[in-house]
Amino acid sequence: MKTVFKNRTFYYLLVSYIIALILWNAVLFFYYNRMMALLPISIQTILLILVFNKDKQAKVAIKAWVIIFQIGAFGLIAMGNSITILAKGFHAININLYSFALVEIVLGIVILIFIKKTVSVERPPIEKSEESQS
Repeated sequence: MKTVFKNRTFYYLLVSYIIALILWNAVLFFYYNRMMALLPISIQTILLILVFNKDKQAKVAIKAWVIIFQIGAFGLIAMGNSITILAKGFHAININLYSFALVEIVLGIVILIFIKKTVSVERPPIEKSEESQS
């Protein structure tokens, strides 16, 4: 069984997005000495390997990654900023972080929609051996 991406544009955009995230986390790790950047780098690298190999688990892995890290984590960031607004007022908001979190949530939802519509796990066709044909 293998994962099949029926929309090539989505496939290339998804791969490009994951590579961009890996590069961004590498910058955070090497230039800003953020050790925690190694976790997303490793997760995104594994995800990329699954996608490139068209592994049967790629679809499930992408969904889990999107739900946990794109929507869940950035949803918590947005919620934290919303609580800050309620507690301290609009002057205390980090608009860049809030905007970034909202964009990531929207991207996660779009990826989930496209995964559902354009990605499937298919069984390769069974080839008859030459002996059984005669």
